[in-house]
Amino acid sequence: MKVARDLFELRELISQLDLTDEKRDSPRYKVSIPGNYYIEQGSQNKSLSNCRLVNVSTRGACIEIEEVTFQLGDIVHLQFSIGSSITEAVGKVAYIDRKGNACKVGLQSAVENDTILNQLLIKFWISS
Repeated sequence: MKVARDLFELRELISQLDLTDEKRDSPRYKVSIPGNYYIEQGSQNKSLSNCRLVNVSTRGACIEIEEVTFQLGDIVHLQFSIGSSITEAVGKVAYIDRKGNACKVGLQSAVENDTILNQLLIKFWISS
């Protein structure tokens, strides 16, 4: 299965029918897109940390990070570059899976009536 390396490739993968993971109730698209994230903490400064988006679906997303500095239910802002622009998505931490040196963090959309996938791609689709 092909893995998307950026939002351009992700858009192409979504258009192909054979990319779903039938074990889940929502199709997941495997990706490997570097980005940044920060935790929503009131009016405090935003401290960006590195992440890698590893899969997305209409119901959520999964990022891989080195160190967990938040807990279940926290709000996470994801940022990814599209050329000279940045696209952002907001999710709520649904699970944390620590394995070895990396942690996988599952996110559900924190924006009512919008998915993380839509949040990530809306700016991309408008600009292309």
